Amino acid sequence: MSKKYKGKVCVYCGVNTSDTADHIFAREFFLQENRQNLPKVPACKKCNSEKSVLEHYATTVLPFGGRGKRTQDFLKTMVRKRLAKNYKLHVALFVGKQRRWRQAESGVFVPGLTLPFDYSKIEQLYIYIRIYRRSDPPNKCQWNRIV
Repeated sequence: MSKKYKGKVCVYCGVNTSDTADHIFAREFFLQENRQNLPKVPACKKCNSEKSVLEHYATTVLPFGGRGKRTQDFLKTMVRKRLAKNYKLHVALFVGKQRRWRQAESGVFVPGLTLPFDYSKIEQLYIYIRIYRRSDPPNKCQWNRIV
């Protein structure tokens, strides 16, 4: 870790001394080719670890609801690997899935799938990110590009 982040106050808890540099938005939220220049902040191991668990959940579950051009890329390359490493989450999603009909923009009903979703984990992750937003970003140009 560079000296830039070591020994500072953790931006998340505001109490502990930073041991690590944390990406505000986990690299796993982005495909490999889009991970450069993500902003970092000083974080203690405890906060970084807690945030990492929440990010793992979010980056595994949220792509299933994606509608963007690269959603299938995420699901095939990144989500598949994450589910292979997290058997408990894989089973929970498989067992909790339900087939549903949804109305497309055209008005036609199309088959869909719903998955169980623990909103509290996303809410906790949002709190970490929001705590950071109250402080000045390390590089406003990078921040504006991401948000």
